[in-house]
Amino acid sequence: MLKAARPVLVGIRSTHSEANRTIEQHSVAMFPAEEVLFDENFAKRLLRALGPVVYVSVDLDVFDPGIMPATGTPEPGGLGWYDVLRLLRLVFEHRTVVGADVVELRPIEGNAAPDFLAAKLVYKLIGYQYHLARSGKRPARA
Repeated sequence: MLKAARPVLVGIRSTHSEANRTIEQHSVAMFPAEEVLFDENFAKRLLRALGPVVYVSVDLDVFDPGIMPATGTPEPGGLGWYDVLRLLRLVFEHRTVVGADVVELRPIEGNAAPDFLAAKLVYKLIGYQYHLARSGKRPARA
């Protein structure tokens, strides 16, 4: 029987009172965007918060709207492309990733750049998983 996993939220820039109550009630680990960008101990803290087996879900509104305006909630102060890739590579290198998804693309007619960003991100997720499998660097299964 599978044990339920606790979510870990990364890159959060705003919440509302109901979400805050749920986060507190369930002791959800949350890392605001400014911690991801500016806290030198962030990586260690993130890995401690994650279980050994991880499902990665990337909500595209984690990105700054300057590079990803095509989301349901384009909130200022998001992460950059390389910030997100560094974070994902860290997770793939240190945890067993069993699946992933990319959500919240809201295409903008006449602007294909966000669509390509989302597609390239999926490509990178597949690449990280494949590269680790081929290199033998995949973490041991829990």
